[in-house]
This record gives sequence, C-alpha cells and structure tokens, in this order.
Amino acid sequence: MKKLTIKLENCYGIAKLEKEFDFSDRNTKVIYAPNGCMKTSLAKTFQAVSRKRKPQDELFPDRISKSSIQYDGADIQPEQILVVDSYSDSYSSKEKMATLLVNPELKSQYQEILENIENKKNEVFKDIKRISGSSNAEKEISLIFEGKNIFEKLSSISPQINETEYNELSYKYGDVINDKVYDFLKSNSGLIEEYLDKYTELIDSSTFFKKGVFGTDNAIGVNKSLADNRFFEANHKVVLEDETIIADKDGLNELVKREKDRILSDEDLAKKFDKIDNAITKNVQLKTLKGVLESEPELISELSDLDGFKKKLWINYFGGIKESFNTLIALYAESQDTIRSIVDQANAEKTEWEKVVDLYNNRFNVPFKLEVLNQDDVILKDKVSPNIGFSYSDGRGERSIDETDVKKSLSTGEKRALYLLNVIFEIEARKKDENDCILILDDIADSFDYKNKYAIIEYLKDISEDSKFKVLLLTHNFDFYRTVASRLPSINYADCFMTIRSDAEVKLVKGQYLRNVFESWVKEIEKKERIFLASIPFARNIIEYIKGNQDSHYLKLTNLLHVKSDTKALQVSDIIETYKTIWADKEYHIPEKPVYDMILDETSRILAETSERVQLETKVILSMAIRLKAEEFMIEKIDSKEEVSLISNYQTTELMRLYKDKFSEETENIKLMEQVNLMTAENIHINAFMYEPILDLSDHYLKDLFRKVSSLN
Repeated sequence: MKKLTIKLENCYGIAKLEKEFDFSDRNTKVIYAPNGCMKTSLAKTFQAVSRKRKPQDELFPDRISKSSIQYDGADIQPEQILVVDSYSDSYSSKEKMATLLVNPELKSQYQEILENIENKKNEVFKDIKRISGSSNAEKEISLIFEGKNIFEKLSSISPQINETEYNELSYKYGDVINDKVYDFLKSNSGLIEEYLDKYTELIDSSTFFKKGVFGTDNAIGVNKSLADNRFFEANHKVVLEDETIIADKDGLNELVKREKDRILSDEDLAKKFDKIDNAITKNVQLKTLKGVLESEPELISELSDLDGFKKKLWINYFGGIKESFNTLIALYAESQDTIRSIVDQANAEKTEWEKVVDLYNNRFNVPFKLEVLNQDDVILKDKVSPNIGFSYSDGRGERSIDETDVKKSLSTGEKRALYLLNVIFEIEARKKDENDCILILDDIADSFDYKNKYAIIEYLKDISEDSKFKVLLLTHNFDFYRTVASRLPSINYADCFMTIRSDAEVKLVKGQYLRNVFESWVKEIEKKERIFLASIPFARNIIEYIKGNQDSHYLKLTNLLHVKSDTKALQVSDIIETYKTIWADKEYHIPEKPVYDMILDETSRILAETSERVQLETKVILSMAIRLKAEEFMIEKIDSKEEVSLISNYQTTELMRLYKDKFSEETENIKLMEQVNLMTAENIHINAFMYEPILDLSDHYLKDLFRKVSSLN
C-alpha cells in the first residue's frame, strides 16, 4: 500500500491539514510552500513524533492539538521518521558514522573475544573484591602498576604473583590504604621515620630476619608452604644460617614469634610506637588503623613506603587466586594475535563510510577532505565515536586541522555543506534499518551555490531510487522546486504540490508552473481575457529587451501599469496591435472594450472566486488593479496636473512622495500606499526569470489590499 496519511489540527501554527500521499509507484513528493505557509510547521510536527513528543501549538498552547500520522494503515513509529532541517550548526552524525564504519562479521569476532576475556576478568575481580575488601580494585591496580590496560598491568606482575605464597591478612585493604591514612602520614612523617630507624636497627641485629630480603610475611609464607606441601611429615628439616634446626611447623612458628617479640618489646621501640599510637588516637577517624597496628605493629615499617606496600598487598591478594588469575592472563595472551589480525583487517577494509566520503568529495565543492583517525576502535569497539580528521586546502597549501578549527575557516555555504555530510551519513545509516524511513527534508538546499545545489539534487535522485525511503521534500524556493521536479526521473507532475493557506486550514493542491509558465500563456492569449491581461507586463518586458524603453509599444503597455493621460482610452485593439509585433501569427478573439475597464471587471470576477488553485495570472491582474487604483487615489488627492506631469520615472514612488508631503497627517492611508509600492512592483515588472515573488503572495492578501485601496476612491 505504501500510503502516508496526515491529519493535523493546531500543530505549530497549522490550523488544519489533511493529506494522503501514495508512495506505491514513486518514492518522492515535492511540496512548494512560501515562507509562513506550513513548511517548517510540518517538519516540526514530524520531528516531535520522532522524539515521542505530542505536537502542539507553541504560540497558543491552550488550543487542543490533534495529530494522526499513519503509514501503511498503522500509526507511524518514531524510528520510521528522519527529519532533516535546512541547517543546524550543532548537528553531528558521529553515532551514525560509526555504523557505516563497522564490518559486522569482524565486529562480531572481536566482541566475542573481548566478551570472553571480560567475563573471566569479572570472575577474577569478584574474588579479589572478596579477599581485599576493595570495591575499586581495578582502579587501584591501574594507578600503581604499569601497562596500557588492566591486562598488561596484571601480566607485568604475573611472575611475582606466582612466586608469592598467599598470606591471609587480618585486615582489609581499605583499613590501611585510604585518604585518612595519607593525611596522617603526611602530618606525622617525623614519628614514622623515628620509629623506622629503630625498627631497622633491631631487624639488622636479627639472625633470622633480613631487611628488604626476609621479613615476617616471608617467614609466615614459607611456613605455610612447607606445611601445605607436607614437608615436615616427610621427616625433612630446615637448617637456618646460625645452624638452628627446625623439625616441624610449630618450631618455625615459635621461632618467628620469639624473634618478633624480641624486636617489638624493645623499650625504645615501644616508646616510639606509643608516640605514634597517641597521634592516631587524637583522630577518631583512624580507629581502624589503630586497631590494626596494635595487633600488627610491624606494619608501621610498611607505611613509610605506601606505594610499595600497596603493590605488596595486591600481589598477595592475587597470590590467593593463582589458578583463576593464570587462566585470565593466558586467555588474554592467546587472544592478542587474533585481535591484531582482526584490527589489521578492519583497518584495511573499504567500508561504507569511505563510500560516503568519496561520494561527497566527488560531488560537493568544499575545501576539505575527511578521514577517521581511530577507525579500528570505531569498527571493533562498542560506543566509540569516530575521531574525524580534516585535510584543509586553500589552493596554496594543505594541512591537517581539527573540526573546530575547520568550522572557523568555512563560509556559511561551506558550513552548510559540512552539515550536509552529516545528513548523508545519517541517511546512509538508515539503509541498514529494517523499517521504511519517512524522510522529511526541510529546505535542504537553502543558501547553497548552484554547484552544491545540483549535487544535492543528484543525491536526492539516489535516495528516490531506494525503495526504503519515502521522501517529503519541502521548499520555499520555487526555482529549486521546479529544478527538482524536472531533474528527478522518479517524479512526475502528480508528485508535486503547492500550498494554499487560510486562517482555517492548509491545503496542498496540484503543483503548477513546473515548466515555463509563459509557454502555456502564449497558447491561450488569443481567447482567454485573463491571460490576455496578465500578459501585458510580460509583453512589455519583451519589447524592452528588443527595442528599448522608448519604443511606442513599450510606452503604450506602460500606460496600463500606471495611470497616464490615455490609460482609460486604450482599447483591446490597441493591445492586440502591440501583441502582434511579438506574436504575429495569432488571431485574437477578445471583445473590444477599454482595457482599463476590462482589468477592473476581471478583478471583480477574481474577487468572487473561491478557487483553491495557485494562479499566477490572477495575482498579476490583482497587482495591476491595485496599483492603478492607488495611483488614481493619489493623483486625485494631489490635484495638481502640473506636478504629476513632471513625473517621468518611478511614478508610484514619486506620487507617494508628493502625497506624503501634502497629507502627512493621513498616516493610515500613507501606510496603505507604502504597502502597494512595496508589494506590487515586482509583480508588475514580471519576466521569464522572476515570477516566484508573485507566487509567494497569497490571493487573500492581494484581494484584501485591493478592497482597501478601492475604498479610498
């Protein structure tokens, strides 16, 4: 079916709009909407629906808004809509760029490897959290060990971990490593050094412990290892340096205890410990540390090198889970060759992203080229945005530059072109979606130069040939409207619409004037009075181009656009005589009468019509009648044939100057005459290249202006 049905009330200024678009045969519809009609309002309505918001009337929020947008008979889903504004400086499509950089197969392989490693890492750190009591184990390890990532950091300490016998500690990591401990050590460094000097002296005198080589933790670890491996049960013995023989586990424990007691019971060391203990006692937040040091005072020596102590603690913790730790390190090592191979392949691939960039660089006129600087990360990793690099050239040189700096150097048109690149990324990414996409383009070519404007049309041609996209192209630029209609082979006249707006509703009617409007006028000029009259400004321009503005036929037609001495005397036959100098083969069937009367009669018929067609000829005739009536009024008020006769050029403007000088108090009438002078000039000097301004004016406005001017006479 492929039908888009729109029913709106009070949505961003649209009082009412009901329209059904049939995309069964062709995928693109073009809508010409003069500024203020409904173009942006319709785009905002679709934008609201795409963001799961209810459309509303922003200026009159008390009005009840209704919106029904259906596609294929069902309510349209937000993900089916893509609205592209004419320009947005902050718009970025990096998320969509990423989807175009991805090779799904490579990404799947890569993600599977990372997922296996990540799962094993999570198991290991779950155990480490239990042993250490630290919920920030990974962060702590990352800060104190070297390596590019957590796996390299762990790999670097693997030998130490495997050589370490795990010692179950009576305290947790956070008990002795925290901000309060750091603050305490900083303010009591003298006490710690004093204690450490005496402790070192006593250790050096020991025949059992050796500072920096064999401490209490080493002794406990050795004893545990010997016991676990049933060393003493096999009747083995340990002989110390002083030839002391240890025959069982208890003997070694007793020796360690006796030697520790000897050191820690030293009177000088005890005094120094008391000083530290008193300093800790003054800080109620160090109660935990106080308890730890009271049971294990030898830890004070470790606090002098806190970073070294942290490393010892983590190595000890991992020593308690060697099997799972070694499995993780082995899994990581085995995966590296595979990962390197995948990354190399990913970097070598020509992805859809590059195809978009090639398309853009070949079609659009911009002074920069683009590349992705972190392609492998974007291709393989989740939630990584592309880091875009720009190569900027000014014709004399080329250099790399970042996006912020390149934007500073671009003209407004070039910034719009860069914005369009983001739009293309967004659209190309939508091709991967399952659903059809309703693409709303709001003046996408606005302010572009012709080269880039035609490049846009070429890209629109590409989109219109893709069955996934159903395009509503909105524009206030009539030239662009005509160009798109003529250049896209997938569009015919039935796909082109023009907007008519009233206070009650907005209507979309069949598009007109897609070819040269004057071609059809010339065919009907012989028999249709309305076309006959509307052609007066056009014929006048042709004569001006051919013979100049002093030619008698030019002056004759000018006298029907301004009130001159013979304006009301000119007959239809006079105009036919002039027309035959341009269209010699015509046989006219227009009744003889004064052309001035004919203009006013035709205007009366136009005022009575309620046609919903956009008719250029009615706007031209209304403009002619408005100016004639306005000049009549001012000439009668000025009441000076001498002053009026001196006017040779710009008659309406000069009449206004005289009228304002003499009747400055008539402010409302002056405002009305200014409207006439402002709104009718281009309409009356119509030519083959500029009739868009007339189409932008509503019939309602021109009719109202004529009535106001007529009421003054």
